[in-house]
Amino acid sequence: MGECGCGEMRPYRVFNVSGNTLATEIYRGCEYCGTGIAFCLYYFTPNGISDFFNPEDEEVLIPDEFGNMVEFPIISKEDLIKSAKQMELDEAIGDKGYESVTDWLEDNGLEFLQRALNIRLTEDSKL
Repeated sequence: MGECGCGEMRPYRVFNVSGNTLATEIYRGCEYCGTGIAFCLYYFTPNGISDFFNPEDEEVLIPDEFGNMVEFPIISKEDLIKSAKQMELDEAIGDKGYESVTDWLEDNGLEFLQRALNIRLTEDSKL
């Protein structure tokens, strides 16, 4: 991951957890590097954070007696359906030389997932 520069950290959300920083990233994958979509966690001590983030941008997580939970988007079936419609998947099977969904995914799978992820992230940002 990241041989071509695609692994440059782009934080999704950043949290202060007991004085340390937990940064999350949704890596969108890279056709060139051959990597898929990934969810990354970065853990920084106070000494290591200043090169990457402004501490004022961090969300502070204060656990109750049982801890704390943070949710992140996951691709839903509806996101995949919207992505398939955007990419005209139904028309691509047969009409454009693809004999099966597997053949189509071989050429378009990462873009298909990336579009679905973008749909989910866009929907979540509206909340």
